[in-house]
Amino acid sequence: MVHTEVDPGEEGHGIGTQLVREALDQVRASGRGVMPLCAFVSAFIREHPDYQDLVRTEAGRGQGG
Repeated sequence: MVHTEVDPGEEGHGIGTQLVREALDQVRASGRGVMPLCAFVSAFIREHPDYQDLVRTEAGRGQGG
C-alpha cells in the first residue's frame, strides 16, 4: 500500500481509517499480504496489531523472515 489520501475537507472524520480497514480486510480475504509503504497505513497497523499478520517485508514473506 503506497499511499492513501482523503480530501482535506473530510479529514478527521474517520474516512481514512475506514478506507484502510476495509482494504486490509479485503487483502486478508484474498490470502495476500501488504507492504505498508504509506505512513498512514503503517501507523494504522501499529495501532491495530490484529492486522500485523498481513505485513510482508519482502514479496510473499512475513515480517519475521
